[in-house]
Order: sequence, then structure tokens, then C-alpha cells
Amino acid sequence: MKILIVDDVYDKASMITRCALASGLMHDNIEYVTNTRDALVKVAKEKYDLLFLDLQIPERMGEPINKDGGRNFLETLEINTKVNKPTYIVAITQHQESYDDNIAFFTEKGWVLIGGDHDENILKELITSKCKYVDEIQKFDLAIIVALEHTELQAVLQLPFDWQRFLIDGDPTIYYAGKVTLADGTVKSIVCASCPRMGMVSSSSITTKICIRFSPQYVIMTGISAGIKGKVNLGDILIADPVWDWGCGKLTQAEGKSKMLYSPHQVSLDSTLRSIFISNSVSKKHLAKIYDKYPKQARKPSYGLAVHVGPVASGAVVLEDPETVVYIKEQHRNTIGVEMEAYGVAAAAAYSSTKPPKTIIIKSVCDFADPEKNDDWQEYAAFTSAQYAYETIVNDLDFT
Repeated sequence: MKILIVDDVYDKASMITRCALASGLMHDNIEYVTNTRDALVKVAKEKYDLLFLDLQIPERMGEPINKDGGRNFLETLEINTKVNKPTYIVAITQHQESYDDNIAFFTEKGWVLIGGDHDENILKELITSKCKYVDEIQKFDLAIIVALEHTELQAVLQLPFDWQRFLIDGDPTIYYAGKVTLADGTVKSIVCASCPRMGMVSSSSITTKICIRFSPQYVIMTGISAGIKGKVNLGDILIADPVWDWGCGKLTQAEGKSKMLYSPHQVSLDSTLRSIFISNSVSKKHLAKIYDKYPKQARKPSYGLAVHVGPVASGAVVLEDPETVVYIKEQHRNTIGVEMEAYGVAAAAAYSSTKPPKTIIIKSVCDFADPEKNDDWQEYAAFTSAQYAYETIVNDLDFT
């Protein structure tokens, strides 16, 4: 849990810090500023779980105390969409007049206002209770999901997100928490996990759990995929739009022979995101950087990378059968890839909430679903997929 203390009285800030440390927090998770202008800079870049605020505080360093400074700051947080509103807000004042003028405002907002002398034991209990509750309902701005712990997860964990492994009581999944600094300087939180098994059942299960538990604004799946030969090359990056289950439909008989009547449900990419990816695919944004960054020359193609935005099919089997690929292409003649998990992620995210996260499927080609299929290009494909996700997160996503 991260705490921001906004107070121009050093002794009071020190007392709050002592209480936070006694509650189990580390110094690195406690930040301190003496005016509301510096506080705005902090909340623009970081998401804080708990804000301690002095009601009578200067707007800028060196200026006189503003008796309404704390309330003005909170009203700014309410209307400014470019800042991260703290999860919990606690204001402290020793001035009875300030307490009387603001208690109704704080009660209406569901915030805490403490007046009079400050009991350290009460502050310790308050911080401890908030720590426990934040741990239970931890939220992340973005989630990354991969199918396989080996290769795909390792490629994501190599990204510079300062990953920290964590577990949740009663949940068998191993999670990784990280932070990313965007191109505009803001900091966003990321959670990552791999599926327990391959396939849409596992991917939809873990996606549902992550969406409900962590409420991310974006869900991104990275990893490897089969490509359609002649349309894409090994290592190329596929952005799925739409994605569907190619095995969905009705199995019947016609003229004494089994016949599949396909009935695919397609999940489309958000239209704004589609425009971004189409533009980036044409301009080849990020691609040279990713290609040059790959360290293993022996398994690196002689040609550069390309990005393709188009239909990607998900199925329950590992494919190395060109005839089945032909059937899949009949469902959508522009199909560019075939894999096993993406539809489960996209559908689960779409059904997880009345305000679901935006889902992005970023998979790279490691084979062509034919008898020549092997594992030779999996590491390179996992790398290009993860690196493209990184560049997209840092430079192209809108978190407002």
C-alpha cells in the first residue's frame, strides 16, 4: 500500500509516518509533500491507496497557509481526469472551525475527517485496517495474460516493470505485480499471470478472475500463434480483430456424411484501438527497435518485423493440419492466425462487467499449423509479442 502525506507541519507528518511504519509499511511506500501543488504533481504520476491531508495548507511552497487549501485540493481531484484519485482520503485538523465547516462535506463523500488532538493508536488502527482492505481489493490499471509459463511468461517478465511475485490466500494462481512509466511520465500498475493449461477454458477462467478481482482498464494477451502461410512471416505480430472459436457450431449429417455447420461468435477490437494499430502497422512504429533488440542472432530472421491487424481464430487443438486451416479460412477469408486461448480471454473480459476492460490480443507467429510445425521460433515470437505490448502500453494507450 502507498501513502501520500500532504502536510506543512513536519511533526505531524512524522507522527503519521511512525504510525504507518508501525502498521507494517516500508519507508519506500510513504511519500511526503508540504503543499497542494506538489501533491497534484504526485497524484498525476502515481496511484496512492491512502491520502493524509492537512485542511489548512499552502497551495505552493513559500506561500501563506490557505485555510481552505485542503478542501480546494480535494475538489480539484474530483474534476481533474488526469490525476489518480487516492482510494482512501483522511483529513486532519486541529482547528475546530475547520472541522465544523468541513465535516458535512467529508461525510457526504465517505471520507474521514479527524479533528482535535491526534491519537497515534487510532491512526495506527486506521492505517492497519486500510492496509488489510486494500490488499483484499487490490486494483491494477492493466492486466497481461499469457498461455504458457515457459517461454511466453518469461518473455513478459523480462519487460522493465519491476515485477514482484505475490500470492492471494485461497487462490492457486501465481501473480506478478509491476509498474510502468508511460511516455507522459505517469505511472500505471500492471498485474500478470499465466494460464494453468492451454486452451480457452483455462484462459477464460483466469481472465474472469483477474477482471473481477483487479478491475483492470485494459487486458492484454501476449504469446505465440500459428500464422496463415502466404499472409504473414515467422515472428510477425498479429493483432486480433475479430477473434472467435472456430470449432463452434453444429455437427450434423448430410448425404450420410458428417458435416459441420459453423456458427462462430466474433469479438471485435475496440474501434479506437483498431485505428491506432492500423496506423502503427503502416508506419512500422516500434518494429525496428524490437527487431534490433532481440539478442539471439541464430534464431533471428533475416527480414524485419511486420504487424498485421486481422481475424484470428481460436480452437481447442494444437494444429498441424493444412486441411483444417482451409476450413477455418472458410469462416473468414481474411484470417491471419490460429491459436488456442485468445477468444476465451476476449469473451471472458467482455462478460466480466457492465463496464468491461478493453481487450487486446497481441500474438506473434511461430509456425504455420502444418506438418513442419516445431518449437524453433517460439522464443523469438514470444519476445516480439511481449516487446510490442510494452511499446503499446508505454506510448499508445489512453488511461484517462
